[in-house]
Amino acid sequence: DHTLHQQREDNARRRHEELRRVTDRMRDGVKVGLDRIAAANQSVAHRFPDWESVAESQQSELANIDFVPLGHLKISDFLCKTLASDHANGSGDVPGKQASPASAISNGSGQATPIFRPDEIPSEMPIALHRRLHSGLIIHAASGQTDRAVELVHQVLWRMLSGTSGGRTKLTLIDPIGRGQNFTSFMSLTDHDPTLVSHRVWTTENQIETRLGEIAQHAEDVLQASLRDQFQRVEDYNQLAGSMAEPYQAVAAVGMPEGLTRGGYKHLKALIESGVRCGVFVLIVCNENQTWPSDLPMPHDSRMLE
Repeated sequence: DHTLHQQREDNARRRHEELRRVTDRMRDGVKVGLDRIAAANQSVAHRFPDWESVAESQQSELANIDFVPLGHLKISDFLCKTLASDHANGSGDVPGKQASPASAISNGSGQATPIFRPDEIPSEMPIALHRRLHSGLIIHAASGQTDRAVELVHQVLWRMLSGTSGGRTKLTLIDPIGRGQNFTSFMSLTDHDPTLVSHRVWTTENQIETRLGEIAQHAEDVLQASLRDQFQRVEDYNQLAGSMAEPYQAVAAVGMPEGLTRGGYKHLKALIESGVRCGVFVLIVCNENQTWPSDLPMPHDSRMLE
């Protein structure tokens, strides 16, 4: 009996040690991901501080944008449920149920303890447009939520303007359904430099097609005359260009496909395709219930965040 009891204790000890080794490896792997989320939060907070800090500080002297924040995704509840102890999930009281090594380890007294402390689990993670990955954003606004979608676009535009040195970001504002009312807050910039907002908000079909054509032509010029096969992106060119540096271009449109002609659609597609290289962001707000014409389908693209 003594020998059998000793064997059982040895087996239990070996299982416990093996479980601890597995848990340690799993903890190290998960910790890498949690650390990356924490570092991303710190990077966003440092590069784009809260608006009160922006208002109290001098205009940014930075020339480049690596990313533009869109908001934060709350993840604490999900991570806590995934990583918390089985006891916290209610399974610790179930007889015969083995604790999951991904969530908890035994502390030697038969009770499971979490492998991460609450302060080690980030509460949120940032969502951003990345210059190397994205040409822009499409927001499918639900009924009655267009104003909130427009506010998000405003945030992106103001972040681009305030996050770069003066004149390094130019806006093209398109509003066929609001006749310009969705972008009136940007019109005060014309008192300082009308070119920051291309002088006005574009509202009619002819105006929109013409303006999109001008931006598309500019993108072609950047590709053919500036980047060629020497530079991968406009930031690489700007490092050597000095006073000839190319600004970022942000095209923001509310209500598409309203106001969009076949010619304008072709220009829009061209901007999406060349945006990553040329420094162009396309921001579109559309009603999720509105159907796009068959000959002008919604411009789904892997480079557009939706």
